[in-house]
Amino acid sequence: MYKLEYKKLKKGNRIKIEGELSIYSVKSIYEEIKISLSYKNKLLLDLYHITEMDSAGLQLILLIQREFKKYNMPIEIEKQSSAVSDLFKLFNIKLFKENF
Repeated sequence: MYKLEYKKLKKGNRIKIEGELSIYSVKSIYEEIKISLSYKNKLLLDLYHITEMDSAGLQLILLIQREFKKYNMPIEIEKQSSAVSDLFKLFNIKLFKENF
């Protein structure tokens, strides 16, 4: 189960994802995040409240990165939970350090 919270800020659009980022939720989450592409603003991802993340969740983050990069739109992870950090470390992923 997951929950998405969308907030428009001066520095960009923040999307906070809470709960599980897994194979069972990634399709729905992607469809909701894809709408942010139409706003043409920086995307701030708050992943601090993710309790569980599997490789499908990691693929979703990589897909979001690719889509925003394709349209030259900046994206940044503001915060991440230990579940997210652990998976990034496991796959030796260093995302969002460079400004795409």
